[in-house]
Amino acid sequence: MIQQYVQYNNPVTIVWRKGTPDDPYVDKADSLKIINNMIILTEIPAETFKVNISGLIEVDKSNFERKKELLPNEYLVHYSNGIVQFHPSQEFNTVYASYKGRGMILYPASRIISYNKDAPFAEKNLQEIIDEIYQSISKNQKLIDDLQVVTQNAINATNNANTATDGANVARDEAIDAKNEALFAASSTIMIYKEPVDTYDDLDIVYSNPENGWRVTVNDTGDVYRYDGFSDSWVFLGNSIGSLPIASDISTGLLDKEDYKQFTVRSIVFAMPKILSDGIQNYIVQFPFEGQIIKAYAFCVGEGTVAPLELAIEKISSNEFDNSGAWQSIFNQNIFINPNQTKGTTPVLKTNNVNKNDYFRVNVLQLDNNIRGVTVQLDIKIK
Repeated sequence: MIQQYVQYNNPVTIVWRKGTPDDPYVDKADSLKIINNMIILTEIPAETFKVNISGLIEVDKSNFERKKELLPNEYLVHYSNGIVQFHPSQEFNTVYASYKGRGMILYPASRIISYNKDAPFAEKNLQEIIDEIYQSISKNQKLIDDLQVVTQNAINATNNANTATDGANVARDEAIDAKNEALFAASSTIMIYKEPVDTYDDLDIVYSNPENGWRVTVNDTGDVYRYDGFSDSWVFLGNSIGSLPIASDISTGLLDKEDYKQFTVRSIVFAMPKILSDGIQNYIVQFPFEGQIIKAYAFCVGEGTVAPLELAIEKISSNEFDNSGAWQSIFNQNIFINPNQTKGTTPVLKTNNVNKNDYFRVNVLQLDNNIRGVTVQLDIKIK
């Protein structure tokens, strides 16, 4: 466990440029090998000046989100963190990237922690792990040195075997023991990087016959595991995501999954404080994206008392709207807000497809004049 009540004297170092004449961005040129279909630039690039890679074409992020894959001659730049993605056919190729560097965020190893998989506390920080590795290397070197001495002793003992047979056998046994210890120490620290998997359960499926030292990242959690051939098990090493912050209005970082949902699901809302008459209402909304309707619902503030309020939502394409075309209901079964109820029934959709710039409106097929504060909402997932 990480030592408590210690002084934290290793600050995070942030080198950030304004991109002004007084504090300009710096020209950068990185020669990097593509590993796991990506490279990490030595600095965070300025999006204004783009990242140029000879012989390849940069893909706009919005285009990539639509087609979901890269061609062999394309690459995608994440300007928030300096990561550049490539097609799998480019694996292990070395590319030359030129760009304007905005700067970097440098985290001291003592402030990056590793969590225990089976307990809710931080077990070690990266500096402690590095120190242990150096100690292990030092110990291994001593074992190797001892091995060389014992081996030489064995040679000397062999040359004098006629007069010191027992001593030669002892030296031989010591050499074997030292060699085994050295091999074990080396095998316990080797790392062989393999392709990531989606979930922890995929480890045994994708890598059914793992070899000692294989290192794999699990995408859904960011956890990193190493296969230990001696214990025949996957050993948790740490988390690759924990070292990066969540993006905020003052810092660049990762996007939280809850924030991601707000980018992909948009809503159309019709707020009608008082419905004066049945029929087409004087509210029209144009939706500027292509998508799919995932939910339609209605509710009110003041309940009706006499008859159900029946609501239909109608849609028309931008072209039909410009040419006075016909509106079509999106429901096979409309929404009803029954008397003495504040929430409407769940409608049955006739179609859930939404084209870019489609128009929507509300048609009141049956009205209870006592009802007040009616809201109709469509939730649409953007493609």
